[in-house]
Amino acid sequence: MQLTSYHVVALAALSALLTASVAETVGAQVAYDAPHARVEVLGLQRWTLKALQDSIGQRVPGQTLADAACMVTLRDSLHFADALVNDLTYSMSGEPTRHYLIIKVIEPQDSARVRWRSAPRDTFKVLRPNYAAVVIPVTDAVGTLWMGRLLGPLQSYNSDPALRLAAIRSRPKAAQADADRLWSFLDTHRAEADRRTALAALRRDGPYANRVIAAAVLANFAEQDSTWWGLAEALRDGNEAVRTAALLVLRGLPTRTVNWEPVTPTLRALLGGTNVGATQDVLELLEHTQVSAALARPLLRDNGSWVLTHLRAEYPRASLAAHALLLRLNGGHDLGTSDIAWASWLATL
Repeated sequence: MQLTSYHVVALAALSALLTASVAETVGAQVAYDAPHARVEVLGLQRWTLKALQDSIGQRVPGQTLADAACMVTLRDSLHFADALVNDLTYSMSGEPTRHYLIIKVIEPQDSARVRWRSAPRDTFKVLRPNYAAVVIPVTDAVGTLWMGRLLGPLQSYNSDPALRLAAIRSRPKAAQADADRLWSFLDTHRAEADRRTALAALRRDGPYANRVIAAAVLANFAEQDSTWWGLAEALRDGNEAVRTAALLVLRGLPTRTVNWEPVTPTLRALLGGTNVGATQDVLELLEHTQVSAALARPLLRDNGSWVLTHLRAEYPRASLAAHALLLRLNGGHDLGTSDIAWASWLATL
């Protein structure tokens, strides 16, 4: 499955335009043009854009929604349940490339929609010895993983080998060493015992480094549904590094049909607003793996508002992905692109 990657960046040059005159209807989605991007805010229900910006400016003078660091202000100071700032590029054949700044929020009043997985009770509390060879070289003096040294090689692991090697040869020697280390480790962890260990580590290991490497190991096991289940559940991990590793692995797995019924509660949480950074990928993931229409009710009954928010988005990838998933869950019966029509259908579930 080949999905477009995204990255979070600060666009301080947009700060003046974020105060521009925009429709302030509570619950409306806000979208307007700025010099560097089309700005769109998803998830406003009770808050207006002006209230959001004013509150951020009061907490951190000079900070705007265009600063990636505002995610911390939104989450920690304003107590938003989750928030994300994405700088995205979208292109379609025959059309000019467009740049978007997508801001996603789950408001404080909706914190019940964000359900991170609770810490496992039966934890493996030390670094796994067979994971140490790849963890220790990318760990700093206080035991924190340098995730940047892992994510690039992990993202390209399931790519065409020739392209993968060509890309890494242009990188600094230290980056090449990081990639060689991780790829060699993963190449030697393809046994069934490795898969079982990785799934167990994702569920119960205390050290987050174990869970990051466990997610990486599962890149070798796309043919088992349990791999997809474990990675989907890891998207609700309490540690962002683990969530990011799981998401990158899911993006790289080859497309196949998956029976998602055993992890319906996890998917329901993700579609409802848990881990807003993964929503786009989850929408596409479920459609690409041909999620069964029989799961429409357990996934979306009284839980469809976040999917409809994406359906209404101007950003094409979001609206197309939401429409495609709704179409599949409705057994192929197309109600068009109107969120009103789909909301009526959701009310019947």
